[in-house]
Amino acid sequence: VTIYSRAQVIGRTVGLILILLAWFFNLSVPGVLFAILIAQTVVAFGGIRYLLTRTQNKIRLDRETIRQLLSGAIKLHPNYVGGFLVTSSSILIINYYLGPVETG
Repeated sequence: VTIYSRAQVIGRTVGLILILLAWFFNLSVPGVLFAILIAQTVVAFGGIRYLLTRTQNKIRLDRETIRQLLSGAIKLHPNYVGGFLVTSSSILIINYYLGPVETG
């Protein structure tokens, strides 16, 4: 937990700095999304670095595990997208009839 918390603090700090830079240079939504991607990458690499130092064996790909993960993702993704659309449809309907100011 300590390693993850430290990586989280560092990653979010980097993200905040990058978001402020994106705002300062007027990079709009793509700049902010890229800043968030970089921040999450910093967090992920903090965890990967810890895991790699603790492993005894070399890390190698396992085709069966990859197949199972992809099979699960193919089942899960449409369900997630459908759930998002169902829960967000009321906002879209309100936005269509009332406009963005009233919806907000």
